[in-house]
Amino acid sequence: MTQETEIEQVVTPVSPGALLKTAREQLGISQADIAKSLNLKTQQIQDLENDLYSPTVAPTFTRGYLRVYARQVRVPEQEVLAAYDAFNTEPTEPSKLQSFSRRVTHETNDNRLMLVSYAILAGLVGSMVLWWVQQSDETVQNELPPAVMELVQDVSQPQQLDNEQPADEFITNDAEYEAQQSVALPSATLESTAAMPDDSQQQNASVDDTIEPVEVIFTFASDCWMEMTDASGEKIAYGTKKAGRVMPVRGQPPFQVTLGSPNGVTITYDGAEVDMSRFPSNQIAKIELPLQD
Repeated sequence: MTQETEIEQVVTPVSPGALLKTAREQLGISQADIAKSLNLKTQQIQDLENDLYSPTVAPTFTRGYLRVYARQVRVPEQEVLAAYDAFNTEPTEPSKLQSFSRRVTHETNDNRLMLVSYAILAGLVGSMVLWWVQQSDETVQNELPPAVMELVQDVSQPQQLDNEQPADEFITNDAEYEAQQSVALPSATLESTAAMPDDSQQQNASVDDTIEPVEVIFTFASDCWMEMTDASGEKIAYGTKKAGRVMPVRGQPPFQVTLGSPNGVTITYDGAEVDMSRFPSNQIAKIELPLQD
């Protein structure tokens, strides 16, 4: 009778680093080539093959490195990740991720609470400022003297005339007032006033009687600002005139003319063209017509 002895063999799981290293060596690729293709340092490749994982690197990143390394050496990703899970049994990542998620959620809630608090604070400050302004206005009005308040009310409210008072009564009152003023003035003052002529009326009469109106024609070759007054001081032309305009003006000389750009203006005074060469082209010209030789 043959006894078969069963030898129990303890199977040690293959580490992910050993899988990757064996596959790399079979392909004849160096660690430096793998590091260059994965944009990693050679030391990082050595640590992965030796199953040395830094505690400062999250397991998520370590699994990512193993995944891309497996693709590079044509090893099934799930096989390498399963070996990593069997080799690395410390469940540290979920707690870290949950802690990070809770912290982000807490910070988000805090930010929202701060925004609401700021909005409420801004509303309270605005209400206090509005209340203070209203109280200040009321205080200023209350501090005004009664006479000033009555004056403000009189100005703000239009005066109403008594519609029942006839127009003849106004005329009568005005006539009585003028009569009283005439009686109150001394007779000597009245005589001197009557004897004194009105200078302005004499001047206007002399201008109107002795000077005949003259026609002045302005021809504008370019845009030009101008102003023109006659002998009585009346402004008879003013403003910016457009190029190409022919503007006849008639009035009593002498005329005072101001031109912003005299080089672009031709003036004909009483049928004769005015010599404009004496005026600088780049300066404002003040001209008295007729020109004095």
